[in-house]
Amino acid sequence: CASTRAKKLLRLAPRAVLQCRGGTDAISVAFGLPQRSTFKATMGAGSSLHDVEALTDDLEQAFARVIPRTPRGSLDVASCDRGKVRQVVDGANKRVEKRYADAWNKCAVVRGETIPAVDELRNACAALVEDFHEKAPRCALAADAGVGALVDMASHHGAALHEALERLVTRAGGEYVHGPQKAAERIAEKAKNDYDGDVARVVDVERATGLFDSLEDLNAAVSVLREASGDGSLTIRRFKDCFFTDQFKSGYRDLKVNVEVSGFVGELQLNLRRIKIVKDHAHKLYNVDRVVDEDGDEALYRAIVGLDLESEQVLSLAADGGQSVLGACGRISLLAEALAEALPPGCEVANVYNAGGAVHAHVRLGIADVAALARLRDAVLFEGSFETAINEALPRDASQLAEKLASESMRELGFDASVSRSGRCLLTNDRFLSPEDSESSPGAPPAEPPLLAKLRVDRAGVNIHVDRGAFMECYARIMMRFTRLTMHQREKLEAVRRASVAVLLAPAGGGKTFVAVQRVVQVLNEDPDATVLFVARNEALALFVCKWLVIASRKSAEHVVERVHVLVAPFSSGPRCVRVEALGGRRRLVLGEKRCDATTYALIVVDEAHHLVGDSSLRSELAELGAAESSLLFLGDVSQATSTISSPEEIARSLVDLPQDQGVVVATLSEVVRSTKRIVAGAAAFQL
Repeated sequence: CASTRAKKLLRLAPRAVLQCRGGTDAISVAFGLPQRSTFKATMGAGSSLHDVEALTDDLEQAFARVIPRTPRGSLDVASCDRGKVRQVVDGANKRVEKRYADAWNKCAVVRGETIPAVDELRNACAALVEDFHEKAPRCALAADAGVGALVDMASHHGAALHEALERLVTRAGGEYVHGPQKAAERIAEKAKNDYDGDVARVVDVERATGLFDSLEDLNAAVSVLREASGDGSLTIRRFKDCFFTDQFKSGYRDLKVNVEVSGFVGELQLNLRRIKIVKDHAHKLYNVDRVVDEDGDEALYRAIVGLDLESEQVLSLAADGGQSVLGACGRISLLAEALAEALPPGCEVANVYNAGGAVHAHVRLGIADVAALARLRDAVLFEGSFETAINEALPRDASQLAEKLASESMRELGFDASVSRSGRCLLTNDRFLSPEDSESSPGAPPAEPPLLAKLRVDRAGVNIHVDRGAFMECYARIMMRFTRLTMHQREKLEAVRRASVAVLLAPAGGGKTFVAVQRVVQVLNEDPDATVLFVARNEALALFVCKWLVIASRKSAEHVVERVHVLVAPFSSGPRCVRVEALGGRRRLVLGEKRCDATTYALIVVDEAHHLVGDSSLRSELAELGAAESSLLFLGDVSQATSTISSPEEIARSLVDLPQDQGVVVATLSEVVRSTKRIVAGAAAFQL
């Protein structure tokens, strides 16, 4: 193809062409080749993305100005002027509307013209809407089923649903983002407001998003969706086109697909990454807008202050004697409540799964940042306090359950609980249920409160345990997948992002590799044509970082490593490609044997650069690659770098011949939040 021809010609090109910063488009101009960007709109970097990232900070500052604080320093939502909060929301909505328009144009318009992929997507969506237009899809539940029945169904079939959807998204080259399970109160609210109380019509209890970097990639996903429906591997109940025909007033767009697994219906949203970035930063605004005019103080407080969480599978729980965890607890909701009490600050329950009545319960958690995950790690592995807290929070018999359910807050809602002669906890409600809605037997005296549920709990001598081996595996992957930076890390990443040449220093465990991985992911996401070079002293470290990139990007390994080249000692051998190799049923990353075709790198990252200062072999190879014309990021240990050289800037200048007027930004991480060596020890070397 034209792009490949351009890369091969680079090896023979004069130095002036090698130093062209325009990537393959500029090379195409030089050699008279077709320009790929004429047909494909890339994500692009630039200030607009930073502008979107500022939305959240601006909104929080605006809320802080109009909402007073309590003596303890927290926001006092109960005494705020909601009219002023509404003004903040309305002003922010106008700014968000413009951001959505900018995001769409970045993807759909090139040099003032709409790209062909727009019409291709419009036509494909129209065809899917025509084929899958069920007006009111619902889960296979009785007409009078309650919220608990739907949550139980989601917990049993949600894992299988996500497995099928993730396979589809990654096959198309997208990133699969697993959403948290919709909360019970939101299910009840949606059923009441939108579906006349029919809980089974709430078909987004389990939901996920497939993210794509370009309209061409999104078109590929729609094609895969059509193919999966045709071969019977996916049952589509409804397809909604909110890109073109049902676009939101705010300018937000997406494609919604309702998919059925064993009678349970969930939702997959397909979207462009730029639009999702705006949505993520506007999510708090959406939550506040929804509750500011009518709901109570608690709902508004949670919308404004509530954690913005990433959802990951973290815990696998087991009960003594091989008993089912959910059988020992009585109900999923009780286990979720106990988990909520036991979890450290910064962690919240997102989903609890019991696939197929399995003995184990799998728990996905929303995690605020790495500090919260570290607290959970200590509580699970070192202190043992987490298991103790779970077992203390769970009722051991019907009497304790009745006491828990008969709390003051439950009584205010009309609930009451007692223990029957057979040892069951009887849950009643005389406010929201009429006798004919309850489980009471026919002919029961109407004066009795309607019976909502009969619950049996018998945990005598049975404790709940965390599978520590499974936790360590999850912990290792989460530490590599995690993207939620601390405020300090965000500041340093922004400094690095804005610089053409940067040196990032940190002490051991300071997270410099973590921040560098986030920078590489930024570059790969912003431009679908970008290629990155990672330089390391040895092959093991280079492949580990490549694995980290695969996990952090949440895309298929093949789609990630085809855009990452590696340069390891001996450096004179040149950059090498990374490929996925299947071995004994497992897949792992390996380096190619031959030198890669030359290309212009969007970013070059040099790891452990303090050990490579003045390395003549590396300096010569970087010169041949035209490194001075790429964005450069050098990583170093703060103590070793400052002890061996007079200035950290010398790290960059000793390896690349930079112009004298070229500025070098030096950023230093001072927080110790993670250790790459511990992550490596906790994960199988390069297996995927």
